Amino acid sequence: MLPGPWDGASWITGHQQLILSGEDMKTHEAWIAEYGGTFVLRGLLVKYQLVTTYARPLTHVLFATHVFQKATAQRRGLRRLVGEGLPWSEEARHRDQRRLMSPAFSHAHVREMTGIFLEKAAKAKALPGITPGLLSFNGGPRSCVGHRFDMAERKALLFHIVPQFEVRLAVDKSQIWTRTSTVMRPQLRDDDSVQLPVMLKFVL
Repeated sequence: MLPGPWDGASWITGHQQLILSGEDMKTHEAWIAEYGGTFVLRGLLVKYQLVTTYARPLTHVLFATHVFQKATAQRRGLRRLVGEGLPWSEEARHRDQRRLMSPAFSHAHVREMTGIFLEKAAKAKALPGITPGLLSFNGGPRSCVGHRFDMAERKALLFHIVPQFEVRLAVDKSQIWTRTSTVMRPQLRDDDSVQLPVMLKFVL
């Protein structure tokens, strides 16, 4: 039987409340240090949840959709959100949809569409209130063709602006912590709102 924490689990939410109330990823890091890279937690209604930090089993789970399938409730939510597309599909249908979509993201096909990307980016740049960098794809091998140029522009801009200001925390550092959620968010210890109060001073 795999190791895992047995204390602090609620009969309704399992360890979820303990995870969400923790600071940064310290709860996970403590479990990894104690139980290793693979262990079990308790989820909703104290159901077992497998947790692993190793790349090989994670890759196997993501690609072996005929073995590891999403829960019915999760698929129902995905269907409402994105329809019966690739995230919703399972088994043969997932494999067929992935094969149909993969050629559209090949390097050769993306190269052929470079002109279209540049044309649309130029049109978007002319729109009021639109920044070209906000329209780029995420990072990785299939990122937007202008991603690196956009990052260079931002770094050059910050290089000239940031030295003109002095940035300091408006409160003591011990009063700030990051709450673990879908994303990590700064929060004051005596306030439930998400905030990071800072002071800016213009330096001549």
